[in-house]
Formats: sequence, C-alpha cells, structure tokens
Amino acid sequence: MIWKRIAGAMLAAFMAVVPATANAGDVIAHRGVFHDVTSSQNIAENSYYAVVRAFDLGMRGVELDLRLDGQNDLLVVHDFISNRATLSDNANGLLNPIDVKLGFESAPAPIHYAAHDGTYWGNTVLKAYGRNGFIVRNSTTTAHIQSLTSLLNNIRALRPDILRSTNFMIVLDVQDPLILRLAADAVKKFGVQNQVYLKFFAAKALYNTATYRYNGSDTCYIYAKNNNLSGLNVIPQINDGELDIVENNDAGIHAFQTTLGIDQYLQCWADAQAQHADAARMPIVSASVPADNWNATKGAFRAIYWAQSHGRKTMTIIPNPDAGRMVNGQCRLFTFQSTVVPATDFNDAARRAKTFFANDTSVRPDFIVWDVMGDVGKHTYYTDFNTFIANLC
Repeated sequence: MIWKRIAGAMLAAFMAVVPATANAGDVIAHRGVFHDVTSSQNIAENSYYAVVRAFDLGMRGVELDLRLDGQNDLLVVHDFISNRATLSDNANGLLNPIDVKLGFESAPAPIHYAAHDGTYWGNTVLKAYGRNGFIVRNSTTTAHIQSLTSLLNNIRALRPDILRSTNFMIVLDVQDPLILRLAADAVKKFGVQNQVYLKFFAAKALYNTATYRYNGSDTCYIYAKNNNLSGLNVIPQINDGELDIVENNDAGIHAFQTTLGIDQYLQCWADAQAQHADAARMPIVSASVPADNWNATKGAFRAIYWAQSHGRKTMTIIPNPDAGRMVNGQCRLFTFQSTVVPATDFNDAARRAKTFFANDTSVRPDFIVWDVMGDVGKHTYYTDFNTFIANLC
C-alpha cells in the first residue's frame, strides 16, 4: 500500500543523519535574496533590491509576501505589524526583536500596517539585519516599503529583463481573499500573467460563503471568474495549517463550505482548467509538512503524488533562521514573528521535517522556496543549513 511505503521511507529518513540541505529542486528565494555573507551587503527583504539580487544570482524565482494597508492596497511586506521590518517601530527606528527576546530592551506597542495608508508606508524605510542580528545600513540600497504596483513598476522600468525572462517566477504568497483578488487585478494590469504566480492557502485565501458552496469543478471555475483569476497561474498550497484531520485520520481541506479530500480539492481546479478555456491555470501544487503531525504529513505526500500523476510540477518550502546572535559563546538562532514584536527561537524540528520531506525520493520537488544566503562578492548563494548559520553570527 502507498502509505506503508511512505511510512517506511519516513522512518528510515528520521533514523538517518539529519541532512543539511535537500538534493533536488530549483531554488525560489524566500522574500528575495537579502542575507549576505558580508554584513554590509545585507539588504531589506521583500524589496526591489532583493528581487534583483535573486535574479542576478541565478535563482529560479522569488516568493514575496502581501498585506493590506489602511486603504486596502497591497503592500509587499511579510508581517502584519511594522516594528520589526521598518523604521516605523515606536522606538526611533532602533527596535530589534532579538534584543526584546533577550530582555535587553522592552517591546514597544505594535504598529499595524492597516493603521496607515500607502502614502505613509511609501515613505517608510525598511530595515536590514546583518551578522549577529544587528541592524545594518547601506545608503546605496536603502529601500522603502513598496506597494505591489510600485514594485512591478520599478521592475518594469529599471529591470525589464526580469519580467521578460521565461526562467524566473515571481510567486506571491496570499493568505487573504481580498488580497488574492487585488493581486490578480495587478497581475493583469501589468500583463505579467506568465511571470507571476499566485500561491494561496484555501482556509485563509478563499471566500468561504454560500455563494461558493462546493458543487464540483464548476465551483473552482466560477470562483476564478468572479475573482479575476481567469487565465492566471495559481498554486494551491497544502500544509498542516490548511488541513482538517477528520475521524478516519485522513486530512482534508476545508474550502467552499465543505471538507474536501486533498485529491478532490485539487481535481476541482484541474477539471475547471480542462473544461474551460478561461479558467485559472494550475501548473504547480505546493505542499509542506509540520514537525509532529503524521496525518498532516500524509496529506502533503498525497498532494505531491496527485500533482505528479496529473502532470503538474511540485513545490515545497524549507525554512532557515531569520537571524542569529552569539549568546554564551554559541550562535543562537531566531525567527521573526509576524504579529508580535519579540523574536522567537528558531524551530529546528520543523526545518528537519521539511528537509526530510524534500529529500524523500518519492517527492523530490521541482521547486523549493528557501531562505537564501547570498555571496555577492563571489556571485553565488547558499541554501544549506550549515553554511547559512555559519554566516549569521
């Protein structure tokens, strides 16, 4: 049986030495390339410069994050609050979430992106974090927060080769139904349907209303038509945060007011594409695993196997730490959080699980969304964990 084969493969993997990196998959730079082995070369994440650097270093693409400002315009930022990533931090631009975590400074009140409009944020400078997690400044690459429209404008005006490339994807990570619709509008406005992909989470990014109650493949077709997704490249994301574990210990997707099997959910989008010339296109399926939920892990395998058997490419994600700091003679690793000010300790168990998943011989994803360590001086980059952390502290 297929799940016995999976279980055996996973058990063997977890008994082996932990791999530092995955062995397959073109690299999609998570938030662009903003880390560098030389601290002075660190730049702001989700910025124009981070996209250009990813392209120039030979990445297969970038994954960028989108949030709403106070006027429901799209900002290219990861967090819901601005304190960590910008100089608008209620601490004179000096707030460092690692220092808050370590007790060296107190946490100021959070500032939500929804509290101000795009004009305010467009004049707000993004922070860059260098070695040991300290804030660094480089006047030649100082970046302001950009809307999705302004980012695409800059790329088209200054580096049109990026948008012309057939080997570079801009993947937009979507976790809100309004964001999905607005991002679709922007993609069509700029005519970049072949370069930009909308990766979305069903439980967070699809309207779950009676209007879209599940009714076979017509549901996905109608949803795409009503939300301007027709003709766009979409990437359904399957991960543990998306899955409902039901009584039979199988994982399902809660979408369209129904709990659908993973195959059923993906087939909805595939059938819509097959039956309608103006449907959304689904060239890639993305799946990720948690550290300690076997049923959700089975769900991720199921998504990958469905994609492989239905002519779709596959994608997964492997996280590296956001920053490191030498503490008591050791490099302590941190992750920045999106809704609260302090950093948290990096979850290495999750990294290991996701690395094992990508290394499984039955998975071997076509694309891996990875936090990348650049080396501008040598015109190269690194993704493996050991090299990555060696250049954080």
